[in-house]
Amino acid sequence: MIDVERAGCDIMNLFFAFDAYTDIAVPHEAQQLASIVMDGLRNPDKPRPSGESVIGEIARQFSKISMKCASEIARRRFIAKFDMYTAAVVQETIDRAENHIRSIDDYFLVRRHTIGAMPSFVLLHFELELPEEVFEDPVIQRLENASADMISLCNVCITCFL
Repeated sequence: MIDVERAGCDIMNLFFAFDAYTDIAVPHEAQQLASIVMDGLRNPDKPRPSGESVIGEIARQFSKISMKCASEIARRRFIAKFDMYTAAVVQETIDRAENHIRSIDDYFLVRRHTIGAMPSFVLLHFELELPEEVFEDPVIQRLENASADMISLCNVCITCFL
């Protein structure tokens, strides 16, 4: 369990670093950063190229250390959810560059992925061999979405009062 708890701390560092880089990035830079992060997560034994953003090494080390405690199913699911997260952050960067303001419904479609909750939820079952059918169940998907939406709303409330 200690390894999963460390993974929870380490994923927050990865989120914060990726967020800090993409907050000031233009869309093509955000896409490059997303590709670097995903390559680091998918290839934890591959040395990072010299001159690459440190985010690649952060992602690689997270994957190398944290994926040891994940089941194969959880590992695949985590990579898929983190890929959705990075794609949503890139979309957020595009929206910001184009001054695109989304409707509330469209905002939540993107925000439930940019908040980082979906990959974080995978940590809850890192050590379990739950079949994919469990997560494809419509009730579970609605619970995940509702949970991510609540986390997003709490984040907005906290941010507004800081």
